[in-house]
Amino acid sequence: MTSPLKITHTQVRRIALHSSLLYGQAKLPKGKDGVMSVIQKLGYTQIDTISVIERAHHHTLWTRCSDYKPEFMHQLMSDDKSIFEYWGHAMSYLPMENYRFYMHSFKRFNKPDGKWSKIRFEKTKTLLPKILKRIKNEGALGSKDFENDGAKKNSGWWDFKPAKIALELLYWQGKLMVASRQNFHRKYDLAERVLPSHINKIIPTIKEQTEFWIYRALQSYGIATVADIKKHLYHCDKKAIEKYLQVLVSSSKILQLQIEGLSESYYAVSEQFENNYPLKKKTDKLHILSPFDNAVINRDRLAKLFDFDYTIECYLPKEKRKFGYFVLPILWGDKFIGRLDAKADRKTKELIVHNIYFENKFKPTESFNKSFSKKIQSFAQFNSCNTISLRQSEQSLFTKELNNQI
Repeated sequence: MTSPLKITHTQVRRIALHSSLLYGQAKLPKGKDGVMSVIQKLGYTQIDTISVIERAHHHTLWTRCSDYKPEFMHQLMSDDKSIFEYWGHAMSYLPMENYRFYMHSFKRFNKPDGKWSKIRFEKTKTLLPKILKRIKNEGALGSKDFENDGAKKNSGWWDFKPAKIALELLYWQGKLMVASRQNFHRKYDLAERVLPSHINKIIPTIKEQTEFWIYRALQSYGIATVADIKKHLYHCDKKAIEKYLQVLVSSSKILQLQIEGLSESYYAVSEQFENNYPLKKKTDKLHILSPFDNAVINRDRLAKLFDFDYTIECYLPKEKRKFGYFVLPILWGDKFIGRLDAKADRKTKELIVHNIYFENKFKPTESFNKSFSKKIQSFAQFNSCNTISLRQSEQSLFTKELNNQI
């Protein structure tokens, strides 16, 4: 076995960002085709309900597609049927072409053994055939279609909460799929009516499945540890990943690498690494990222590769928050240089900037101020805001130039 290839910390940061489509070299098609290209490259786009600013999936895609429009997602899922919703890294939009590699998860919910899913199955199992029958007869339905319509609470199977749980269980089992969303609410239909006829529905072998997990993670990350690969998609077989990764390294399909200053082994797809790296040209691209962006969702990886200790604080009590409820990472070039605490006020169409926090080693320059001014205005437009209001607690954190430009 050959010795691991050694690369610098700067190289690996650029590889990671290039693979996440954040380093500036990617040339994407316009419109929904560009959005589809992003989802295929990243492997998934995480869906989240928090709407302090535009929701995470829209934010992640807008970051990479400047002409992004939310209606592209409806077109891709409901009209083109080129993406679907299921568990990727949490609930996600996934390429429809990869559907068969998520079918192994269906078995987990047909006879659940986990406490959380087992309780829900036992509570709703008598409702499942009734809900399936109604959807078969009436077409796509959402949880609101199963409300008790004025009947007494807990009066029977039509009670809202059990029916909602049953819908989700049928969805997790693969018997239902999300056909569309209306005002962010799911409409479920029978899987056979949502799946395009050409989609491969043969359950993959363990080898096929495991290689999918490995290649899927490495294509998105560019370079990753075994732990990174295991975290990329939920419901993966961790022991199988370790076994087949070594087989792929032995066959030279996967490269083993060593990063200066880090003891762990990293891995990359040989062909991808040889064709795209190393990246010598420096970029001055500036991005305001979602907390659920693919590039930052693995917090351990973010800390090791970028020395950026980031935690989303909306789940913490207010008194324990250091930066704010929903703080957004700021990426400039190949470094994370700060966090933005912002909120989109839909009523006043105002982007409220509560504060901006720079990392200790970073000092804003005129070049940064100009880039940030341009980006924050674009970010406001993306959030359907007409004005930007600065309400930072420490005025000194903004330079005069930055305030004047905004």
